[in-house]
Amino acid sequence: MINKKVHKWAFAQRLETATKKSWLYDKRHDKDYHSKRWKDLRKSVLQNEPLCRTCKENGVIKAANVGDHIIPVRLGGSMFDFDNVQPLCTSCHNRKSANERHGK
Repeated sequence: MINKKVHKWAFAQRLETATKKSWLYDKRHDKDYHSKRWKDLRKSVLQNEPLCRTCKENGVIKAANVGDHIIPVRLGGSMFDFDNVQPLCTSCHNRKSANERHGK
């Protein structure tokens, strides 16, 4: 008999591996996110607009800490275009990314 905890863990590991191998995870751009060019662009976006754009639109004042591609790079968005990067807080970024993964 299979231990349910072990089975859930194994399923989670397979899901994580599948996600990294799918269109959701594109290793081609990993190096770009560690580049000085990206770090400088992200810093510039966050300095220019320090509040989370989504929170601000909903009347909430919250600091942004993520530079998010409006049009994801994996879908053809420009990696280094200032106008394609928006400031978001972590929770808004995670929600946006989850919606994109699930086609919402």
